[in-house]
Amino acid sequence: MTVRPPACDGGRLRLETQTETTELATELVEDVNRIAVKNLDDRKGRVIARTLVRAAAKQLAIEGVAAQGDPETAEMVRLAMNMLNLIVERADTRSWRTLPGEIHLVRGYLPEGEYQVTLSRCGTETMLADAIRLKSGKTHYLFYDTRYGVPHQRRKGDR
Repeated sequence: MTVRPPACDGGRLRLETQTETTELATELVEDVNRIAVKNLDDRKGRVIARTLVRAAAKQLAIEGVAAQGDPETAEMVRLAMNMLNLIVERADTRSWRTLPGEIHLVRGYLPEGEYQVTLSRCGTETMLADAIRLKSGKTHYLFYDTRYGVPHQRRKGDR
């Protein structure tokens, strides 16, 4: 399995008020690509074995049904059941591509205030929020998926 490495490593989050700027570096908290590859490697042998057993069991069933009829129609029964088997059998089309390759996190403690938030990553800057209000003693989450570019803000306790 070939895994494309991320376009760039990490990034920096800049939080600005009227009077000061705070920059925080992102940290890798989960390498989803590594987990996906390990999971596939762990399961590969079992998947192949199950596929072979299923194919052998189907072929035995086809031969058993064909043997019960007269010899002239046995070949037609085999052909019809094998065609049915081809139609019914489906490939596993699940994909890891919809998951992020890596999950990065920034954590910091900031004074109460109104902040403009900018993410610097891969040589570009993206404004995530031009006015988030942080209150003293409250936790604030800002989620940003770099694959799609749509920020989602949520405060602790929001649904």
